[in-house]
Amino acid sequence: MDDRLVRLKTVLEERERVYRKVVADYERYKRNPPGTPDAYIVALEGSVQSLFSSVADLTEGYRAYIGALEEKSK
Repeated sequence: MDDRLVRLKTVLEERERVYRKVVADYERYKRNPPGTPDAYIVALEGSVQSLFSSVADLTEGYRAYIGALEEKSK
């Protein structure tokens, strides 16, 4: 397999691992929120959800790119 593909797959796996940990940490936070969330925290939660969605879309695109490179290298 092409070295570039190996590196891309390694990077993607690492980023997905970090992403899953961040999502798990956020879910844990949501189950145990601060006693009196202020407007800043509420706004931040919306931003975090938007960020999670963007990262998921980016990951899918990255996976598709790797798949296309694999097909091309066959």
